[in-house]
Amino acid sequence: MPSKMEMIKTVNTYYKRIIELILELHNEDLSSAIPGHCMKITGLGSNELEFLWDNIHEKHPSIDTFIVSENINSSHKYISATKLVEYRNKQNAPLLVLIPSNSRTAAEDSYGNATFKEISLEGIEHKLKLELKSRIPDEYAFLIKNEILKYLEFTSIGTVSIIKYLLALEENGYSKEAIGNNLYLLNLLPDEKLVLDAEKIRSRLNFNLESTLLLSSFNKPLYDRIAELPLEPNTLQKDLVSFIKKENEARNIDEICRLINESYPNLNFGNWKIPDLDFSHIKLHVEEIKSNNFKVEDGRKVIYVEENRTAKVKIRISTIPSPRERSDLRYFRVILMAVDGGEGEEVSVLRKLKNSSSNRPYRDATIDLDSNMIEEGSYFFKVLAEDEHGNILNANDDFKDVKIQKAFEEELKLDENYSKNNFSYKLTCDSEDFDYVVEEAAERIDNQRKDKLNNVLQAFFKYRIEKIKSDEENDMPIPSENSNLWLNDIAKHTSTFHINYSERHNYQINLSSKLRKIENIFLENSSSFGYVKGELKNSAAAVGFDSIKFVESELTSIIPNPVLKLRREIFKLIRESNESNDGVIETTDLFNHYEVIKDYIKKLSGWTSELRNQVSNEELNSEEKSKIQYFLTELQFLDVARIKTKLPNGDDTEALLLSPLHPLRLS
Repeated sequence: MPSKMEMIKTVNTYYKRIIELILELHNEDLSSAIPGHCMKITGLGSNELEFLWDNIHEKHPSIDTFIVSENINSSHKYISATKLVEYRNKQNAPLLVLIPSNSRTAAEDSYGNATFKEISLEGIEHKLKLELKSRIPDEYAFLIKNEILKYLEFTSIGTVSIIKYLLALEENGYSKEAIGNNLYLLNLLPDEKLVLDAEKIRSRLNFNLESTLLLSSFNKPLYDRIAELPLEPNTLQKDLVSFIKKENEARNIDEICRLINESYPNLNFGNWKIPDLDFSHIKLHVEEIKSNNFKVEDGRKVIYVEENRTAKVKIRISTIPSPRERSDLRYFRVILMAVDGGEGEEVSVLRKLKNSSSNRPYRDATIDLDSNMIEEGSYFFKVLAEDEHGNILNANDDFKDVKIQKAFEEELKLDENYSKNNFSYKLTCDSEDFDYVVEEAAERIDNQRKDKLNNVLQAFFKYRIEKIKSDEENDMPIPSENSNLWLNDIAKHTSTFHINYSERHNYQINLSSKLRKIENIFLENSSSFGYVKGELKNSAAAVGFDSIKFVESELTSIIPNPVLKLRREIFKLIRESNESNDGVIETTDLFNHYEVIKDYIKKLSGWTSELRNQVSNEELNSEEKSKIQYFLTELQFLDVARIKTKLPNGDDTEALLLSPLHPLRLS
C-alpha cells in the first residue's frame, strides 16, 4: 500500500505536471515577450506559484516575474500591487505577474485585463488527462480506458481525480494490483482483485460503488448501513463497524477510501465476500436497425434529423440461447459508438431496457437520437446483455466479419490465451454503420421538403429536363431570393447548401465539411498548382483536421501563364458563385462557365502532353531528362489531397483523394 508520503508526492506531482504543461503550451508567448509586454497567470495556490516562479525564472530569465502578495514579503519573488504599478510603467523588460487564487487584492487597475494579457489555464487539466491516457502501456490501456474510466463516467468522476489516479500508476508502476488499489483516488475502495478477471471488472465496480455510497450515507444509522452492504453474513461486518467508530472524523467518501487504502489492508475490497459473480456466456446478434429517417446513399444508411428534433431507430436483438431461456438475462444496454475503422469508440449509453418474458426469439429496442445531444458523424450501436449485477453476458461474441472470426480462431489454435482485444474489429453485437446528419429547420415550400442532390449541375439538368418535357421555353435557371447559400457553417460534419429555382425546383446539397475544407484550401491558392496535405483527428466524431495546408509545386514556375490565368479565373468564378463568396464546385453554376473550363483543360492537357514528349527528345542530356521526369512525377499529385490518418491498430496510413478541381474531374 502507498504510504502517506507517497500520496503527498502524487499530489505534488499533479501540480508539477500541470505547471510543466502550462510552460509547454505557452512557451512561444513567453519566449517572444518584449519590454513593455505585460502578462499574468491566475488560478494557482501560493505554493504552486513558487514552483512556477522557479521554472519561469530558469527558462525565461529575461522576464521580470513576480508573485503578487497582500502582505509585506522580503523575498525577491514577491511584489505588492503598488510596487507592481512602478514596474509596469518602467517597461524595461517583459513583465509577468502570478496571482494566487486566494488573493483578495483589488485586481483592478494594478493588473487588469486591459493592461495584462492573461495566460489562460482553461482546458489545461483536460489536456493533461489526455496526455496521461495516451501514455498508458498497451497491456493495460483497454482495461483502464474502457472497462474502468469509461464505465465510471456516469458517476461524474472529476478530471482531477482521474489525473491523480493515472499519475499514481505512472509514478509507482503499472500492475494489475496497482490498477485496483489506486481506486481510492477515484473515491472507490481499493480493490487488489479488480482486474484479475476482466469479465467481472464492471460487476466489481458496481458493488464497490454501492458499498462506498452506503458507507458514506451518514444520514442512516451505522448498523443499517453495514447491514445493507453486499457482503456475505459474518465476514467483515464487525471490522467495518470498528473502522467507522475509530475513524469517526472521516465524514466523506474521499477520507474513507483514503484511510482504508493507507491503514486498513484487511478492508481492501479484494477481501470482501461479495455475491457470486460466476455466469455463463450467451451470443448476441444485432439483426437490423430501422428508422423512417433512414435513407440509403451510395449503399450506406444515412439518418437525417432536423435541428431540435429527435429521430427514432428500432434495433432488433437476438440471443443464443433465446432471451426467454436465460433467467439471469435482466437487461440490454444500448451504446452509441463512433465509427473509427475498427471496434469503434464509445460515445454514450443511450438506453438500458429490461428483458421481457415474451416468447419471441428476439427483442426490439426503440432508441431516440436527439439532434441537441448527438453531433453529426458516423456511428453504430453496440448492445450488451447484463445480469442483475452488471456482468456482461455476451462478452465473448464472435466477430461480425466471418473472415476475421476465422483468423481469430486460427490464432487461438496457436495460443489458447490469445486475447480478443488484439483484434480491433466489430462484433456480432454491433449494428451496421450509419451517418447521422443534422439539417437546419428551413421553411418548406408548399409543405414540400427539398430534394437532395449532389451538386448544382444536377439541379440544372432536372430543371432543363422538366422544361423540355412540358414544352416550355428552354431558359437558364436563376436562383431565387434567399437561396444559393449555405444553411450552416463549416464547423459541422456536414455542410448543407440550398438552391431554389422555383416552387417545383427546391434543392438541398449535402457535402462533407472535411471535403469542403479541402476544396476551400485549393480555391484560396488559385495562383499556384500543388496539393493539399492534411492529417485527420483520431476520433471519427471529431470535426475538421489536426492539421491541413497547401503545398505549392515547383511546376507553378514553369506552367504557361495562359494556363495559370484561366485557373485563377475559374477558381474566382467558383468562389463568387454565391453572394457570400464561399462557393465550391458542387455549388457552382458550371453550366454558365462551360467554355472557360473547356479552354483551361485543353491548354493544360496540351502543355502536359508537350512535357511528356520532351522525355524522348534525344537532344536533351540526362540531367535535363531527369528534371522533366521529376516534373512528370509532380504532375501526378497536382490537385490531389494527401490525407494521413491512423488505422485501428495505430499504424499510420495515407489516402490520396482526387479533388473536384482536378482536370480529370472537371472534364
